[in-house]
Amino acid sequence: MKFIRSSSFLFLVAMVAVVAVDVAIGPDAEVLTLLAIGPLLVIRGGCQAPGKVVGFGLAALVTCLAAAAWEGYALSRISMVSYAAIILITAATAIASLAHRRSRERISEIGEVAEATQRVILRNLEPRQGQFDTACAYISATQAARVGGDFYDVVQVPGGIRVIMGDVEGKGLSAIRASLAALSAFRFAAATERSIDMVARRVECALTLEEEDRRFATALILEIDESGMLRILNFGHHSPVVLRQSGDHEVAAPDEAGLPLGLGIGAAEPGRTSLVLNEGDRVLLYTDGLCEARSTDGDFYPVQERLSLLGESTEELKPAALHADAEDFTKGVMSDDSALMLIRYRPEGSRAAVPPEEDRPESEDMPAACVGCRILAECPLT
Repeated sequence: MKFIRSSSFLFLVAMVAVVAVDVAIGPDAEVLTLLAIGPLLVIRGGCQAPGKVVGFGLAALVTCLAAAAWEGYALSRISMVSYAAIILITAATAIASLAHRRSRERISEIGEVAEATQRVILRNLEPRQGQFDTACAYISATQAARVGGDFYDVVQVPGGIRVIMGDVEGKGLSAIRASLAALSAFRFAAATERSIDMVARRVECALTLEEEDRRFATALILEIDESGMLRILNFGHHSPVVLRQSGDHEVAAPDEAGLPLGLGIGAAEPGRTSLVLNEGDRVLLYTDGLCEARSTDGDFYPVQERLSLLGESTEELKPAALHADAEDFTKGVMSDDSALMLIRYRPEGSRAAVPPEEDRPESEDMPAACVGCRILAECPLT
């Protein structure tokens, strides 16, 4: 059955059919010229090997010579035209096949480079960071590259974690460069700055100081301390969803939406949200590639209706379950990159008491003199 579907079988059937028709009709119809379709059957069969194209062409030429000799006009004008047609079509198909193979090799190399870039930009999260479990999932809408403009990371700091999830406008290398700038600034500032407001401003500086093809980015910057206090700065991004251990969920939306980062130094005033996580509660962060995924009927993917796919709070974190469901919802056609992150608050031992907001110490910025990166040195906020 496999042979019947192969290009070799199609070639054999075509050759026999053409020779039979030529014998039945005679040389005046120039039917043997149709043997030139032999090399094209290699493409039809899905094979792109130039050597096989030439092999099919030689077989077609030999078949044409044999059939013409059998009927006694091997050196006639009609036969010469058939030979020339077979040779020219074989050569053209072989050249096209070689170009196609080289193109596929280049695409494969680009994919490997993109995958390596992804490992640098979107590094794998540690499954356990302090008193938090973390997991992430990412898919790129660009098939030739496995990384796009979405970015995320978690940095463990004394007393908790700091988190970023963002989406740079546009596609391509410029979006990747902007996401790398934002992540680099976040990773450094999250470990050195005492307030997440200053962390956000360092990220804004990094995006604003991009000299070529400046891009803005929507983003969430979170801080969760070991007592379960969650603070969210929302820069025009989709609000995270808090899944309570009880089975309920709530959207942690700010009272006022913030502007994206990268529009100018000090231009982005974030929306602010604070709430308390209980043991076992989870926080879902995602980019618009998920909620704006559309079905063939034009319906948007209903994120909040599919939260049950994430399982119970005690189960293993599996954000990729939403991606798999979204791909099924869209029939495999995701029009935009999509990043997901799931964080679970799981303190060791008994949960510490949460002090009232007014009793918490004011955050102080770490002096800029202690850092030496280019972004902080050139930042107008320093």
